[in-house]
Amino acid sequence: MSFTTDCWTSSNNISFMGITVHYIDNEWQLMAKTLDFCPLLEAHTGKNLYKTFRSVLQEFNLNKKSLAITLDSASNNDSFINQLHQDPTSSFTNFHHVRCLAHVINISAQAALKVINDELDQLRSGIKKIRGSPQSYVRFKEINKTGSIIINLREKTDSRHSNTLEFNC
Repeated sequence: MSFTTDCWTSSNNISFMGITVHYIDNEWQLMAKTLDFCPLLEAHTGKNLYKTFRSVLQEFNLNKKSLAITLDSASNNDSFINQLHQDPTSSFTNFHHVRCLAHVINISAQAALKVINDELDQLRSGIKKIRGSPQSYVRFKEINKTGSIIINLREKTDSRHSNTLEFNC
């Protein structure tokens, strides 16, 4: 069995850990089931994440049935993995730690956006000017007669999985 976990804090400031188990059933179908959705009452240290995860595995008697775990690249997850490796009572002493591909891609995209941040700010400013007055918008439409440039401005946010800007050329 393989597992995925993620932690987050809700808008009302309550922290949770979601744990999903992945396995192949007797008909060779890939299955994914939510094992638990645990409130995290302590700090998100690797040790505390380990204790929460371990208690769920014990509750479902899955200590000896672990192949891999997928986590994001947060530094506390490295400590979490070290705790699992040191636990002689589980099958996590010889397993695979897989980094979440979506998280890795997001980190890479954010780093690339930082490189072109000044240009994006200038583009945002230009789009706001175009949208800021009917005259500017009419002038833009005249220049863009083919309609090949479509502008859809979104607010800049720093959330993990947000879109910063959409445009098609």
